[in-house]
Amino acid sequence: MLGLIIRFIVSALVLMLISFLIPGFSVAGFTGALLAAVVISVLGFVVESILGEKISPKNRGLVGFISAAVVIYLSQYIVPTINVTWWGALLASVIIGVADQFVPTEIRKLQKHCYRGEIDLLTIRTDLAIEARELIEKDYPKEIPGVEVDVDKSEDIKITRVKIKTEEAVDIMGKPIGDYVTLEVPRLREKDVILQEEVSKNFADEIMNLTHLSDNAATMVIGLGNWNVTPDSLGPKVVEKLLITRHIIDESEEGNTERKLGSLCAFSPGVLGITGIESGEIIQGVVEKIKPDLVIAIDALASRSMSRVSTTIQISNTGIHPGSGIGNKRMAITEDNLGVPVIAIGIPTVVDAPTMANDTIDMLLDTLIAQTQEGSSFYNLLKQTDKVEKYRLIKEVISPFVGNLMVTPKEIDTIIEDLSRILAGGLNTALHPGITFDEVTRYLQ
Repeated sequence: MLGLIIRFIVSALVLMLISFLIPGFSVAGFTGALLAAVVISVLGFVVESILGEKISPKNRGLVGFISAAVVIYLSQYIVPTINVTWWGALLASVIIGVADQFVPTEIRKLQKHCYRGEIDLLTIRTDLAIEARELIEKDYPKEIPGVEVDVDKSEDIKITRVKIKTEEAVDIMGKPIGDYVTLEVPRLREKDVILQEEVSKNFADEIMNLTHLSDNAATMVIGLGNWNVTPDSLGPKVVEKLLITRHIIDESEEGNTERKLGSLCAFSPGVLGITGIESGEIIQGVVEKIKPDLVIAIDALASRSMSRVSTTIQISNTGIHPGSGIGNKRMAITEDNLGVPVIAIGIPTVVDAPTMANDTIDMLLDTLIAQTQEGSSFYNLLKQTDKVEKYRLIKEVISPFVGNLMVTPKEIDTIIEDLSRILAGGLNTALHPGITFDEVTRYLQ
């Protein structure tokens, strides 16, 4: 069903392109092109049913080419928004045949495999627990067993706290047992200093609520990622801005009683492609030597929604699997592997190309829904579109052309700089109880 919708949309776009390029072929607007695409498909099906596959418009030979032209020419007598001459129909048949060689054929193949059960459910790339919850919400309209959700919302910031409590919830959500806090700030990309400070303060509060550190606790912050690749450099950028105190406190415990500085050390292990060593292995060795009470790992994430890129902060106490959002499997940085509690902090900075195409088609479907009479069969068809199946189809079609393409905003340099200041400000405030936020702000200037 979804494959048909995508096929009709692609066909409508092709018809609009043909109308622009070819004299003797015109179609009025996208709605008219969509209606024409449906009618042409129905007529083609009728021709094939009556005369057989050899004369079908889908046939690649001369007979198929001529029958396709006839179908296109006859469609103008059914759809008033299309006007075609015989020459226009012949030329349109050629272009449609070329386009059909690529996109719709792939969709038909995928539909066949899906119906046979030969394709497993594709994992939509996301590191965010809130997105995992949204993907399965339709199956649990009231509540997900073993999952507690608490939401706080202000004018600019929405904080969602998800607690996964049972193994049943783990199986449903695809995330381990633990706490997941998400700060959603749609205006975070804007250069609003006041908003950034407010986000940093809220972030500090959530860190303190998750950690509950004692006064003499030692914390190690790890900046994951590749400092040579801007979208992946969030972790190292945050480490640069932290107030490091472990060496000072080790030398003078007495000098720390008045200011109440936390013992903080930090480093960036780089990535496997630079060091030849798994980040997890480096971290494991350093933790064994330093013996911190808490590890905080910061990494850039992948999202399944363009709207959440650079506008969402996730905090969890379940650790992190570096590279999982973009399909790289690396050693997990978790309490089980390190022997100490691990807090994971991340902000999505990339989406994959199929996600962008998926969001674009979602906007197109929303437009069609708005222009379609409520309650009609076409309206109900659009409303019942399965999002996971749609993403699967798009990925199958687009992957041969773009491969494993990841996309990031063009202003990512300034975005990463702003985000690193927000996270560093919140961490400095949360991990050094004797320092005020205003003092932290002056330190970061």
